[in-house]
Amino acid sequence: MELDREVVKSKYQSTLFRAKLVSAFFIVMLLPNVLNRFFDFEGKLGLGDWDRIWMMLAGLVVFGVFYGLLYKCPQCRKFPGGGWNRCHCKSCGVELRDASE
Repeated sequence: MELDREVVKSKYQSTLFRAKLVSAFFIVMLLPNVLNRFFDFEGKLGLGDWDRIWMMLAGLVVFGVFYGLLYKCPQCRKFPGGGWNRCHCKSCGVELRDASE
């Protein structure tokens, strides 16, 4: 089923926005583990080692599920290729966004 060019671009922009949100969520969940090298989170926030590990794993699972199951080309429903600046799907070649954006 062929989709209209503008529909494909609109759906891809929506998918790209969700990808950025999921990436931000992953970074927020990873941040306590990284910042613990410099600050004492266990004393100030009550986050122990296992709490930080579980937060990191939760972020990783959400990130992996999104990119594995939901980050697809609207036209062919396959992975469009890496990078947020992708203009064409590597599988079907459909234009995902304008090169000028």
